[in-house]
Amino acid sequence: MATSIAKRVQGLLDVPDSFRKTALGFPDKAEQAIALIDTPEAAKDLLDRAQALEVYARRVKLDTEALNAIQYGKLLITAKLGELLPAGGPSERGTKGGRGKKAPNVPLPAFSGPAISRYRRVSAHQPKLREYREEIELHNAGTDDPHEMSTADFLKYVGAGGVLCTKHNNDIVEWYTPAHWIESVRKVMGTIDLDPATSTHAQQVVKADRFYTKDSDGLSKDWQGTVFLNPPFKASLVSAFVHKLCVSYTENDVTQAVLLTNNNTDTEWWHEAAELSAAVAFTNGRVSFYNQAGAWSSPTNGQSFFYFGKKMKQFCIEFSKRDCILMQRIDE
Repeated sequence: MATSIAKRVQGLLDVPDSFRKTALGFPDKAEQAIALIDTPEAAKDLLDRAQALEVYARRVKLDTEALNAIQYGKLLITAKLGELLPAGGPSERGTKGGRGKKAPNVPLPAFSGPAISRYRRVSAHQPKLREYREEIELHNAGTDDPHEMSTADFLKYVGAGGVLCTKHNNDIVEWYTPAHWIESVRKVMGTIDLDPATSTHAQQVVKADRFYTKDSDGLSKDWQGTVFLNPPFKASLVSAFVHKLCVSYTENDVTQAVLLTNNNTDTEWWHEAAELSAAVAFTNGRVSFYNQAGAWSSPTNGQSFFYFGKKMKQFCIEFSKRDCILMQRIDE
């Protein structure tokens, strides 16, 4: 009797393992089912079944790899659904078609307008689905904080030109400065002649007269004039960019600069910047950076704004308005 009960308990404990195999094979099963579907109603029914599969997967706490397999299958079904939905049903066009003609009576599944729009967008970007999955698998292979697939994340991915929307410092080194901080920087220096560590996307906010991206390699270029620097979030690059700024300022090529970094006061590069700058503003809380994928995230500590130049008073006044704590240089 005890042996029988033990076998039954073991069988229950084995469900997640057997179900994991089902989850991993779901994309292939979904593709087979999709090949047989020719109506929106059938696609909706399949999507509902996939959703139920995901709910159970989360209940038994499947790992991200298995969950992503289900999510990828859902995306394949969603793309098929968007393909099968007519260009504009009666509920979207009203009772009249073009030039007063009566719209054809095409029944639609019970979807909301925004949902229909979302499914059509997935369908329009269907060629990107495999690339999206491969990008996430590559990312997850090298991190302890795996990225989970979803319809919303896929649409952000294609909208950002193939950039994953991920958490801060999760192998993404480019995080850009919010507009209100850039506004304060510009008020202090008057102009931003150069942003040497940026992207074309970030320049929609910074609007520097000149800028360098990772492709043009700002570290290999000469820096001149007023500079705003938010270095890439990678230790070796932060050190190199901070040193480059300090050398350029010492040699009088850079006339003013504002440097934004994490407040890592235990590092050599932080002390190098602090010793040369006229003032440092410590943020009250953390800066919420953004990236090209539309993600907003903050590092695990606060930030420092260093000011290099002769407008220390203006810097202190402006950044005190941002609720920063100021540290000023006192010349003997």
